[in-house]
Amino acid sequence: MLVVRVEVWPYGAQTGKYQIAEMQVRNEGGGGVSRYSAQVVADGYVPVGLAPFEAAVTVAGHVRADGPWVLIHKILSAALVEDGPARSQPLG
Repeated sequence: MLVVRVEVWPYGAQTGKYQIAEMQVRNEGGGGVSRYSAQVVADGYVPVGLAPFEAAVTVAGHVRADGPWVLIHKILSAALVEDGPARSQPLG
């Protein structure tokens, strides 16, 4: 499993850090080309009008040699649209 966490470090200090989003990615099999399922969860931030969201997506045919950043990009592209979440659904 690949886990990606997004943290805020106020004023660049690790003390006082807090998590605002997380992505959990599961490899569902394959050799050099794999299928992945992912859950993307983000907290909202009321002062700027950002609503929390959760999305579950699948990425098929990812070439593992492309590396994790390409996979993360594919997952976020499937989970997000310019103005907010796409295919958003409750998890759990």
